Amino acid sequence: MKLGGPLDSKNAARLLSAAALVDFMFLGFVFATLEPVLRQELGLRAPNLLLPLVLYFALILIYWLICEGLLGGHSLGRYALRLNMRDKRGNPVSRIRRSTRAMKKIMSLGLTGLNPNTATWYDTAAGVTWFSPMAPRSIGLWRLVVLDGPDRGKSVEFRNVVGLKSSQQIKIGREKGWADLVLGHSDKTSGRHCVLRVEKSGDLYIRDMGSSNGTWNGRRRVGSDKWVRIGSDGRFKVANIRIAVAR
Repeated sequence: MKLGGPLDSKNAARLLSAAALVDFMFLGFVFATLEPVLRQELGLRAPNLLLPLVLYFALILIYWLICEGLLGGHSLGRYALRLNMRDKRGNPVSRIRRSTRAMKKIMSLGLTGLNPNTATWYDTAAGVTWFSPMAPRSIGLWRLVVLDGPDRGKSVEFRNVVGLKSSQQIKIGREKGWADLVLGHSDKTSGRHCVLRVEKSGDLYIRDMGSSNGTWNGRRRVGSDKWVRIGSDGRFKVANIRIAVAR
């Protein structure tokens, strides 16, 4: 499942409420299947309200434990709505934190999750952020990826680039002490080849640094005297090497 971007607390709460509704409908189907079988096995013929209540509550409890503890926060409803449980940086939540969250959810009977306007206290306590492909991906989670050449597959996440927030620039070249994305195995790239500028809006600009074999935006060679905006596909060439911004 594609990770996507982080949801704000209000949108996350609403989507989680919708996911919970799907889960309850699924559990209702399971309950309707199991309840007559249990009633027959226990020899209960007279109407008994206690058995359905106990069975349905037990199903919810088991379902929560499986989804929250073993399946990394995935449930049928969350999968249908493509919701991903992560920390603020987009990394998977540890099993210990998931288990702690599950226990707090059970202690509150999940009632705080019924509020469609704010995050639950057990999500906040566990440091959980919900991600969805429907939300724009945070710029910090974008990656600069080398698509071909001897450094093919090499990448750098924007959030790991030192000084990006202040300079808004990512340096590309062979010189290790200078470049953020080091193309150390290519003899076509220069030590200080080019610089990518990342605007807060997400717009991308490229500028050559006087390289020998040039920087290319499509078929157009980029000069060193001004910034050139990159197309919506986020692709450009450093000498003969294709590089892309994976959003």
